[in-house]
Amino acid sequence: MRTDLIYSRKADNGPLTLTQIASRAPAALADGHDSSLSVIYGEVDTKKAIEIMADYGYQVTQAAQKKPRKYTDIPFAEHLLAFAKPDTMLDGFADGLRPEIVMYNSHNGLSSLKLFTGAFRFICSNGIIAGEGEVQKIRHTYQRVSEVEDAIRHAAESLPGMVETIQRYRSIKLADRDVLEFAKNAVTSRWEWLEQMTGEERGSFATNLTAQQVGFGINRREDASDDLWTVYNRVQENIIRGGANILSISDKKPGGSLRNTSPVRSVKANVQINQALWQTAQQFAGEEVEVAA
Repeated sequence: MRTDLIYSRKADNGPLTLTQIASRAPAALADGHDSSLSVIYGEVDTKKAIEIMADYGYQVTQAAQKKPRKYTDIPFAEHLLAFAKPDTMLDGFADGLRPEIVMYNSHNGLSSLKLFTGAFRFICSNGIIAGEGEVQKIRHTYQRVSEVEDAIRHAAESLPGMVETIQRYRSIKLADRDVLEFAKNAVTSRWEWLEQMTGEERGSFATNLTAQQVGFGINRREDASDDLWTVYNRVQENIIRGGANILSISDKKPGGSLRNTSPVRSVKANVQINQALWQTAQQFAGEEVEVAA
């Protein structure tokens, strides 16, 4: 079972087979739930959700799962799936963009089933998750199991609005100072910000250098534009994929030392970071931001 999100899709970005889903996120196809849960726990089954998504024409394009501490917890762990319809690439995007629905679920009592609107950017294998809170959240109780289909329908209806938002972001130009401010806000989705050292800090911190590398680190010519959508994408890639320098401060090195950041491999962290980044983009577009409860 791979836990690295980089390898959670096929090389050609096509739909995954059931065998490929099982190898990447075995909990998505497992039956039952953790036996230690309460008798009132009503499983919202991911396998059933996959079948419902297929009825609406959506195929699984990504599957990833949190690595549990115990082998016996594998069938119940938190997992993420992305779904897309075939031939739904958006026109006018040189980097290639496809609307998707992202599902996050578990069968261990640690997460309700959550559905998000999303998009997959082919040129850098980047997936975004719209951050206005969950499109739908379905708790694991017997009374709510029947709501899965309504939630999927609602998520599908939300995709056109997300596409309109992306088009609007492409028309918003940012000055260099705005790009740096965007990056400063964005890096706090993953690391604590360090404005000035006092000598008491311990841990890993983002600094102005981190923000500069994240905000202006251009990996390909398509990412060189200064519109909000492009800036958002390169900031997101540099945070999720890692590579920027953060300051690591310890008792042995109280003055700190620079350390290259690694990719985000946690399924849960990926969802949280993506939501926070999308909210940052909303703020820079002057939109009202709804924070999930």
